[in-house]
Amino acid sequence: MHRMKHKEHMEEMKCLMEDMVKDTARTLNHVRCNMEESLVNHDLMPGKMISETPETVVVELLMPGIKKENIDLNVSESEIMVEVTMDMESSLKGGFISYSEKRSGTIKRKVSLPQKVIPKEAKAKLEKGILKIEIPKLEKDELVNVAIN
Repeated sequence: MHRMKHKEHMEEMKCLMEDMVKDTARTLNHVRCNMEESLVNHDLMPGKMISETPETVVVELLMPGIKKENIDLNVSESEIMVEVTMDMESSLKGGFISYSEKRSGTIKRKVSLPQKVIPKEAKAKLEKGILKIEIPKLEKDELVNVAIN
């Protein structure tokens, strides 16, 4: 009889622990998704630099560890949309319980351009973890040398 109660108690504890782990995993995933969304949507996110020449707009994005085949880059007259596909692995290890999960995911980023560009003439290069995109301006800035009296 004592053995039967012990077995039932252990089953009950096992179910309780499984529910706790599932709940913790859901909570962690929810927190991670909220953090990713706030980072991706933040316009001042580190790792972005926009510069201009009289003829082009140059955007540099930090992409450490990302391969070019995992990047989908789209350019419109006024913005750049970047979607990166990657594998993510998360794990939670404790004294008695270990949890690990591996899955694929995407990160999207939109960058507003300072002025209109010609999307079809955009050129992009990924080198040493930096994605550099050069796009000719729709209206070029004409530099005129002015004599100083």
